[in-house]
Amino acid sequence: MASRQIGTRYRLASAASLAAAHGAASACLPPPDDWVPPTRQEEVASVARSATDIVEGVVTRGSYSGRTPRFRVLHVYRGSLRPGMTISAMPGWGLHAPMCRGMVSPPPVPRGARGVIYFRRGDPELNFLWADELEMMFAGGWIARRPADPPRSAAQ
Repeated sequence: MASRQIGTRYRLASAASLAAAHGAASACLPPPDDWVPPTRQEEVASVARSATDIVEGVVTRGSYSGRTPRFRVLHVYRGSLRPGMTISAMPGWGLHAPMCRGMVSPPPVPRGARGVIYFRRGDPELNFLWADELEMMFAGGWIARRPADPPRSAAQ
């Protein structure tokens, strides 16, 4: 009987602590009152300065399978990767993350998705760049346009 009461108390205490932890973890603090969000140009410049790798390619294994997605490199704008290499990379938010991105997983990435990704040395992430963000990097001189790269429209 005593062990049954201890087990019940343990389960109740565990449930209460999990509920309290969930409440604390699900709270996202607002930014300070004087915080000014960076402009898109500032965000792109920050990525362009800090990304160790900027590559174009295609997702060969999507994230729907529960396994780590794979990305085949087709062109290297910056970094040590080479065309033809395949890397394992988790989905990332890129420049379009929600305010509390640590509390929400990035959207899944389907097999066949194509585009330019960036990441910082370490664990690669599928942080896709939009066409206008890539154009800002070309215009800013942070990466060089390939001779076969026509200017991209925002619709691409």
